[in-house]
Amino acid sequence: QLIELAFKSKESSSDSLKLARLARLPRLYKIVRVLRMVKILRVFRKSTQIREWINSLNIEVGLIRMLKVLCIQIFMVHIMACIWFLFASLEDNLYETWVGSRDIVDSSMGHQYFESVYWAFQTVTTVGYGDFSISTPNEYILALLWMIVGVNFYSFTIGNVSSIIASMDSKAALLNSKLNTLNEYSKKYNLPMTTQTKIKSFFEN
Repeated sequence: QLIELAFKSKESSSDSLKLARLARLPRLYKIVRVLRMVKILRVFRKSTQIREWINSLNIEVGLIRMLKVLCIQIFMVHIMACIWFLFASLEDNLYETWVGSRDIVDSSMGHQYFESVYWAFQTVTTVGYGDFSISTPNEYILALLWMIVGVNFYSFTIGNVSSIIASMDSKAALLNSKLNTLNEYSKKYNLPMTTQTKIKSFFEN
């Protein structure tokens, strides 16, 4: 950024400004740090303490899977939102990009991030309200790629949630079947109430 300001102060040509903007590219190595998140997730999976803690919470397996899918989606939206703004900042004139069309060039970083997340989220969920205008070829390419990812990820999410709900329903149906059998058996053979309660809690837990 300092190099870019130095070029601007000298009223250099657009070619010089483009060359100065290349100084931002080494910052892209930070994206490699995203891979560390994968290693952290592996540690979480293999950790027995975390497994015991999750088991102690007595959370349904289906709910845990839904939370995992939600976390992955939020993480992907965050990454794409950052890349979406990065592509705009690499252009010669920021006012000719989506940032200029949304009139947020001079807005705070938090507001710009919010706008980027809004676009990434509505695109990945295949909603697309049409309130974002795409101006540059780079934005068109990035939007097309994100749409392809969005369609596949949306289909994956819907399929995963459907299977989770189906498995939860099947487990509930199996439990109800066992409890009904227990009630019929208890009535037929006059089981004590304490024994019925113990067996019922065993089935439920």
